[in-house]
This record gives sequence, C-alpha cells and structure tokens, in this order.
Amino acid sequence: MLCRNVSFAFERVLRLGPYQGRLQEVVLRLKHRTNEGLAEMLGEWWVDSARERFIALGVDCVVPVPLHWRRRWQRGYNQSGALAFGLATGLGVPLHKWWVKRIRHTADQKALSATARKENVRGAFQVRPTAAVTGHSILLVDDVMTTGATAHEAARVLCAAGAKRVLVAALARAHG
Repeated sequence: MLCRNVSFAFERVLRLGPYQGRLQEVVLRLKHRTNEGLAEMLGEWWVDSARERFIALGVDCVVPVPLHWRRRWQRGYNQSGALAFGLATGLGVPLHKWWVKRIRHTADQKALSATARKENVRGAFQVRPTAAVTGHSILLVDDVMTTGATAHEAARVLCAAGAKRVLVAALARAHG
C-alpha cells in the first residue's frame, strides 16, 4: 500500500469500502446537485451500520473537507459536507462545516501522481479565525481518499490551529 511509510497529520481513517463497484457508482452520483439528500442519508446509514467503530474514535465534532467556492457553485453543494451532516446527525455531535476554508482553487486530483497531489493541495486550506478548534477531537469527512494528500493538508491546518486530534472518515478508498 502506498501510504504505509508516510506520516499524516491525521490519526487514522475509517472507510466504508473500496472505491469500486456499487460504492464507486454511489460516490460518483453524490457529485451531482440532485443527490444531497442521498449523501445525508448515506452518512446516517454508515453510522448506524458501524456505530461501535465510530464511537470508538471518540470524536466530539465533525468537519467536512471543503470545496473551493467555484467548484461548490458548479456542483450545487459540497458532497462531503452533506455526508458529514449525516454522520454528525447519526453520532449526535456538532457539525462545523465552515471551520475549514479552501482558500485556493486546485486542479482535479484524479489525474495527478501521488507527489503532484501533495503539491496540488499544499496551502489550499485555512482554518477560519472564528473556528473554536482548540482541544477538539475532529472527524474530518471526505468522499474518497486515494493518497491521503487532501485529508493530510486539511488535518494539518486543524492541528496547527489547536485541534487535539483529527481522524478521517472517507466513504471510499481508492488506490492510485
């Protein structure tokens, strides 16, 4: 596995499954504006089906990986934000969807190498000055994780802002 010898700013990853078959179809559908409700329901179902695993993480809030405003506008919503809403609802913890901001538009990660992905997202995120991150155990939510570069960069800024720890929930894990 690509990331075994790499250190990340997050502690661990909880995933629903591999990015293939039906799960890949669902993730691709989530990227369209008409499926926001599906993403929210999927988050709640995921918590229901893996409640002990989620509880064992010991998180006290949920934060989605943000989209740049331009991509969010094109898509109509942030699929990770809707998934995070479902997870937060299912876990009964607060959702802080505006704590992290994507401060620059980045190229689509899927066509990039692992090294290029890391460079692409370096400096792309910022914790908002009003975010009360200090001391929190945060569940960072994204739809797909491949190299971990995006989650690492978002977790890095959360930790730098005082988060106690960051754990990641990625709906699907792709290999690349």
